[in-house]
Amino acid sequence: MVERAHGLTFGFPTMHKEAGERRDFLPPLIHLLADLGCEVYVESGIGSGMGYLDEEYLSSLGVRVVDEDAAYRQEVVVVLRAPIGKFEKLRSGATLISMLHFPTRPARVRHLEELGIAAVGLDTIEDDEGRRLVVNSKAVAWNGLEAAFEMLERGWPQLTSAARPPVRVTVMGAGD
Repeated sequence: MVERAHGLTFGFPTMHKEAGERRDFLPPLIHLLADLGCEVYVESGIGSGMGYLDEEYLSSLGVRVVDEDAAYRQEVVVVLRAPIGKFEKLRSGATLISMLHFPTRPARVRHLEELGIAAVGLDTIEDDEGRRLVVNSKAVAWNGLEAAFEMLERGWPQLTSAARPPVRVTVMGAGD
């Protein structure tokens, strides 16, 4: 028997960082939560990059199409990409579920703690063998390169000088 989660509210804001964004949560997940007794608030336009209409999210009772602010005001907020610049939209005591990259973003961790937001990093969820279950390999690789070049620039200020010779790099490993 499935226990019903009465009273728990979920917000699903859309991601607005990239034009033509195609990643989002599909109607079956939204319906599952609503069918468990949760109130689910999806931002208008969720799934539109994949061809879904707002009406397809509304086929279960307990689902409402709302604006971005209302989606962020719920008890649990789920968004794939970390909502940089929007953490203040969450209420204190809320839970944020997102790609948060805690190990490489200590300032983000502190900021969420200061706001009183509990956070679950999708990128930290692993299977029984320790393999990540949610991976955006391109973004992980980019974050690693960005961190490496920031460290290199701090230790070698002439990195950005047009007068320096070419940099020879060896990349070892390719991740999981």
